[in-house]
Amino acid sequence: MAMADIALEKGDREGAVRWLDKAVAAAPQAVGAQEKLVDLRLALGQPKEALTVATRMVDNSPESAIAVESLARAELAKDKRATAGKHIRDDAH
Repeated sequence: MAMADIALEKGDREGAVRWLDKAVAAAPQAVGAQEKLVDLRLALGQPKEALTVATRMVDNSPESAIAVESLARAELAKDKRATAGKHIRDDAH
């Protein structure tokens, strides 16, 4: 993930995505790397890709509030308001 941070410091968001993709592939349970990848994909205007990452996050770490929140944000960006609201309500209980 450090290489992704360096790429971001240089303004290379696409490079950061590549590094984060590698980090996530190497450690699928790494919620932090996946959260950063979701955020970056959303910032790049790639909600479909962000939703894919966030869905995998929840599949791998269903008890993680960060994963559920990331999924809700990705669904909102993808204009899936009803599903996003369900995740937020479910996580609150």
